[in-house]
Amino acid sequence: MKLFLLCIIAALVGISFILSKKVKSDSDLLIPRGGIPFLVVGFTMAAGQFGGSSLIGGVQLASEYPAGAGFYAGAYALIGGAISCFINLFVGPEVKRRARGSVTPSDYMRRRYGRVAFVQGFHSIAYMMSLTCVLVSQFISFANIVAAIGFRYTTGVIICAVTVCLLVFGSGLLGVAFTDMIQYSFIVILLPITAYFSIQKLGSVGVTVGELFAQPFFPTELHFNKFMYILWPYVFGNMFNYEYFMRYQSCRGVKEARKACATAGVLLLIIALPVALLGAIANYCYNGENTSKVFQEIITNDLPPVCGYAMILVVLMAILTTADSFLASISAIASKDFYGNLLHKGKNINELPHTRLIARGAVILACVAAAFLALEFTQILSIMFTFAPLTTGVFWAPIIIGIFWKKASRRGMICAVAIAAATAILHMTGILPLFDRLLGVICVSAVSLVVFSLLFPDPVQKS
Repeated sequence: MKLFLLCIIAALVGISFILSKKVKSDSDLLIPRGGIPFLVVGFTMAAGQFGGSSLIGGVQLASEYPAGAGFYAGAYALIGGAISCFINLFVGPEVKRRARGSVTPSDYMRRRYGRVAFVQGFHSIAYMMSLTCVLVSQFISFANIVAAIGFRYTTGVIICAVTVCLLVFGSGLLGVAFTDMIQYSFIVILLPITAYFSIQKLGSVGVTVGELFAQPFFPTELHFNKFMYILWPYVFGNMFNYEYFMRYQSCRGVKEARKACATAGVLLLIIALPVALLGAIANYCYNGENTSKVFQEIITNDLPPVCGYAMILVVLMAILTTADSFLASISAIASKDFYGNLLHKGKNINELPHTRLIARGAVILACVAAAFLALEFTQILSIMFTFAPLTTGVFWAPIIIGIFWKKASRRGMICAVAIAAATAILHMTGILPLFDRLLGVICVSAVSLVVFSLLFPDPVQKS
């Protein structure tokens, strides 16, 4: 099994480097020239949502609830991701249409409001920290799974870090998108197979499928709160985060962007049921045990060997698809936003020296940092959304409202970012209570943007 895994990884890396022949310039690493077909974009959007966080994190979450209350909880993350894709049927095409020519969200903000060093710097740093945390969750998941086939945890972290680095190095977003499609195709084929064995296992402990579906979606207030904690970053963040923004922009047209969103939503719902069933096994059979080991126990004890190995392959594919997507975004932040727009006042990325070196250096540093953190943390879903208030909370209003509301002004945007960032930091440190850690910051940012844009309109709006 070890050799088989290493061969698959080598094949994926090889495909990425073969596709590198299509990358003619540094800008092609971020947005491939000529665009990407909507089906490929849809697969890579879904793959970005379905990683170790959604699968292993969902099983972890289900095992933490009282027995008989974890079935739907296991699929909360996937359901949230699917909802965000269907909402983006309406938002994504508008982002594609009105942010034409932009490569990253920060790039769009510079075009929309003008260059503001404070905003661009804060945006880059906050997102680098946030994406690194998500990367940590993928490394944790990968290392826990490869432990089931004999690798040491530390070795698993290293293998994951090196693999995703090479996938991004090969051909940038183009390679990430096509290898994501290959990996997610395996996931769609193999994961439903586990549903049959999951049902058999649950039947052996006296639980019927009917009883599972009869459970309320929110058995307790804790369930509702956890679902909202997971849902809001998906719904609001996926409208404009780096992964989705760059994928909108890589579509060949507005209609293609809409089709890609629909495809991604359907693909996530297809695998929600098998994940929920695995969560039910964790809830009924491993309740109260070490949550970081539950998924590994299910694979080892409750699935036939062949199915268990297939499940390991599914998980590892899922983790790699998510990790390489976030690494591609980190490379875009470093090369386009920080090095290009901030340090060189938005010069064309192809005109700057060392752009590719900067991008790859950022990828390596992010992987090293994530690897060290993966040795210290075990709770996947908790670390994933640590910096959501500083990213989605602060920038949702300036980007989304800015796209649809022409009166959003430069000074209004600056005030909104500054006030929302201060609010998020005060809440995260426990000084300022909010009704919701993410929605509270979004409301503060939105109100500030509207109020200060009306008080300080752009000069062109006065005439």
